[in-house]
Amino acid sequence: MAGTGRELQALTGHTGSIDRVRFHPTEANVLCTASSDRSARLWDIRSAGTSRSGGKIDLGAGIVCVEWAQGGSVRHLAVTGRDDTVRVYDGRKLSKPVSAVFAFEDGSVVHETHFSPSGTHLVAGVKLKEPNGMGALRAWKWDDGNDAPKGKAGKVMIGSDNSDTFVGHTGALYTLKFSPEGKRLATGGGDALVSLWDVASMTSQAVVARRTKFIRSVSFSHDSRLVATSSEEDGIDVADAVTGERLGLVRLMTDEKAKIRERMGHAGVGGGADEIAFHPKAYVLACARGFSPGPPSGPAQTPQISVARLAVG
Repeated sequence: MAGTGRELQALTGHTGSIDRVRFHPTEANVLCTASSDRSARLWDIRSAGTSRSGGKIDLGAGIVCVEWAQGGSVRHLAVTGRDDTVRVYDGRKLSKPVSAVFAFEDGSVVHETHFSPSGTHLVAGVKLKEPNGMGALRAWKWDDGNDAPKGKAGKVMIGSDNSDTFVGHTGALYTLKFSPEGKRLATGGGDALVSLWDVASMTSQAVVARRTKFIRSVSFSHDSRLVATSSEEDGIDVADAVTGERLGLVRLMTDEKAKIRERMGHAGVGGGADEIAFHPKAYVLACARGFSPGPPSGPAQTPQISVARLAVG
């Protein structure tokens, strides 16, 4: 990436903080955002201002996560609500969901939902009510051809009778990400662990256990070789995506600032990140930061995006 840059476009319209930003997987000018103002918006980034907003979803309960379908029909958008429901919309018309409302009414709390790489399933990271608040993956079939889930119309209750459950964490499952080649899945939980799953068998085959605080975000590199992990702790852990072996630790501050921090008694590599994402074609990692770690980590951080290029052999 170039050492300098300039703002190309400013999109305004949300009235709260923007918590999710997702480019459409095939339409380069289409962007989806989700905000604390309880809405999601589609944008045409070729023009600024609210006049170019391509549509809006208002969800009274608030929005946790938005994700585009990666396989099958990429026009679909999964919107996860704070009321523990998942709604699937057609990105060309956001007036109402194209599917039934998937409702987690067994007491599970849903934190993030993705389409499977094949586009045939919806997969959610949840905290189960029973047993003992375990973190799990919930997967159920999505029939892309009929624009509706397999099963009866209306509200679909997510439970053992109509979805598969895979327990993988002793605490809530907060974040998940499929590898670009579709063979692996990384999940991060409240137990400070990252599980690396084989998608074909849905078994956890390796665990990253170097963090001590809950996992905020995980991301695979463009070639599926690397998996990065972020928490409140210093640095971004970069590991082999198959074995979980550490390959490096990304510093999120300059060497000069790190030395000042060490002299103040706050050793480390600049704090963690709220959300991380690898570049789709390069070993470049974007890290969204803005939480306030508090003592002994030092003063609150100013919200920012840190971008790092990885040296990978």
